[in-house]
Amino acid sequence: MLSRFVFSAFSLLLLSAALVPCRADTPRESPRSRKVRAAFMKRFERPHVALTPVTVSTETRDGLVREKITVASEAGARVPILLIHRAEGEGRLPAVVCLHGLGGNKEGMSGYLEAFARRGFVGVALDARYHGDRSGNLSQAMAESFRTGKEHPYLWDTVWDTWRVLDYLQTRPDIDRDRLGVMGISLGGHTTWMVSADPRVKAAVPCISVCSWRWQLEHQGYKQRVSNLQGAFDSVRDALGEKEVNPKVVAAAWDRWMPGIPKAFDCQDILAAMAPRPLLILGGDSDQVAPLEGAKEAFAVIEPAYAKAGASDRLQIMIAEKSGHTVTGPQQQAMYAWFERWLKPTAK
Repeated sequence: MLSRFVFSAFSLLLLSAALVPCRADTPRESPRSRKVRAAFMKRFERPHVALTPVTVSTETRDGLVREKITVASEAGARVPILLIHRAEGEGRLPAVVCLHGLGGNKEGMSGYLEAFARRGFVGVALDARYHGDRSGNLSQAMAESFRTGKEHPYLWDTVWDTWRVLDYLQTRPDIDRDRLGVMGISLGGHTTWMVSADPRVKAAVPCISVCSWRWQLEHQGYKQRVSNLQGAFDSVRDALGEKEVNPKVVAAAWDRWMPGIPKAFDCQDILAAMAPRPLLILGGDSDQVAPLEGAKEAFAVIEPAYAKAGASDRLQIMIAEKSGHTVTGPQQQAMYAWFERWLKPTAK
């Protein structure tokens, strides 16, 4: 029932222990979760190269240090990174990687990074492929990828890049390698739930992105997603000789750009396998990119997985009423509190 997922415009729903009884035993990952995560991550395998970090610039103002760095992701590809942290030394700090949305860039996440820095974290952002300092025509690259079989410019390559950023963060003496979190908005939210298959991610907050992709295919709930990258999907339509962008076209495009999604792995499968690590899901009841009905199908898989792991208190789902594809102010505050709860040294 819709009321289960929605409160007023100024409040949020917390789906946690109140809805699913918390087991008394110690939260634990299931063998199935490990198997799902390992199989999913195997899809991304590619040769590792040395990180060879290069400092582009360092600036201190208002008590915060802003570092721009690049690291190698794979042969011929470097990831531009922005880090913001307090100027005074505080030992090893937890870090949160903040992933931008479609058309955004790492600088656009500065507000989040500064807020995290002032709360005692290291805030980290990176440019997704074909964004920011790596700017280019994403739709054209996706069309070329479908035609040639080279690259995975939509999500897949950026997931790999984010894992390489985690590799880098674990080498820094000012970061606690065991207290890494990830959050992302829209496109960054999709990247977040994929990245969270990596057990190094100790807490995650995917925003306006959690939805069953199988449901979207079955109910044509992908229309806004297609509209956002119309040129890429039109090229797949033409390649397949179809008259319109239909479920066949969308399924073929997704399978080429994100092999295995959603046939072998869907959003809810990966997030269910994240249990018992802390997971906060943020969404809106009127979001056309992640429609609520498809989101509810995902929740119906994720909630039981956390209950079975004895970790219902480590899952919260917060849906804002009369809210579309946006993260509300109260949701942002809940996100900061979530990471403070689970990544600070006193977190339990």
